[in-house]
Amino acid sequence: MPETHFASPQRKTPSEISQMVTMVSNSELLTEIMKLSSGLLAVLNEDRQILAVNESFLHEMGISDPSSALGLRPGEAMQCIYSSTMDAGCGTSKYCSTCGAAIAIVSSLVRNSPVERDCCITLGSDKKKKDLYFSVRCAPVRIGEEKFLLLFLQDTTKLQQWAALERIFFHDLNNLISAIVGKSELIAFEETMAGKNSLATEIVDLSMRLSNEVNIQQSLLANGSGILNPSFRNISIKKLFRDLSDFFTAHPSAIGKRIFFPMNVDETLLKSDFSLIFRILTNMLLNALEASQTNDEVRIWAESKTPADISFKVWNRAAIPAEIALRVFQRNFSTKSDSGRGLGTYSMKLFGEKILGGKVDFTSEPELGTTFIFTLPTSPPL
Repeated sequence: MPETHFASPQRKTPSEISQMVTMVSNSELLTEIMKLSSGLLAVLNEDRQILAVNESFLHEMGISDPSSALGLRPGEAMQCIYSSTMDAGCGTSKYCSTCGAAIAIVSSLVRNSPVERDCCITLGSDKKKKDLYFSVRCAPVRIGEEKFLLLFLQDTTKLQQWAALERIFFHDLNNLISAIVGKSELIAFEETMAGKNSLATEIVDLSMRLSNEVNIQQSLLANGSGILNPSFRNISIKKLFRDLSDFFTAHPSAIGKRIFFPMNVDETLLKSDFSLIFRILTNMLLNALEASQTNDEVRIWAESKTPADISFKVWNRAAIPAEIALRVFQRNFSTKSDSGRGLGTYSMKLFGEKILGGKVDFTSEPELGTTFIFTLPTSPPL
């Protein structure tokens, strides 16, 4: 028997393969499964040889003659660069012991139960190679006395590539922000020592805020479920409004418009995540400014009906049309044509309700204008 470093090298004879192919072709169950499967699908025997493949498999692998794949193992049909390393073929080389597809196939056959794995496969030759990523699911099925294996392959190559680019982007962006923070802190220190009042301190604050925003986004994407563990600390409403006022000074959206902050704000404290609250209120103000005309005013204030909660409100004169109001908080819905719009109001809901445990809503009437309201507990729930 040929040598192997992982799976069994044993194969069925061509005549045995022919009988099994006929059995699979005559199975109404397998025929329907082949039709309904959205990804790549192959039916294997217990020696991991192909008995049938669907159209997606043929198209993805560039196989023009379906019969040419019968009797081969998946790596051989897909032209994995390691499938010919050993005389016994796919599944028997030392590289195969770390292959997600090979592990899933062998494990499913041994356990007689479905098994899922991720697989990275390199196709082609030494001169021209191509890496593909698949989500692999194997499930055993019986037809009469024979046991077969359904091999489902979902191509996740683009998702993996985007994930890699995403990691590179955040890595490089964080390095750039760190450099900006360091340089701006040095300038601010030198200006302070010289007794000058410059914009360097504001640049430091904005750089730190940008760093926090990037960290929030990175955590959300890394988690995958849209859930973020907020960083709770005591927040001064007075400082929050002051920071918002500084942020919108000379902001492009505020040019030619007036933002009215409360004249007298007491030292009310709440315990929550400053970065998330600042982000929510920033989006509320931006929406109000974008809906306003030149010389219009936008107002922001805070009020408490009970000691247990506080409401932030942002008002502008324009009313939201009824057909738009129905879908304001829907992700990607926007009155603007730009791709990626509509995320501001969606993020208010996501951060304000799902993460901070508050409530985000709005009222809008032609005579009274539009008020967005963000209510949250003054202390986080236990």
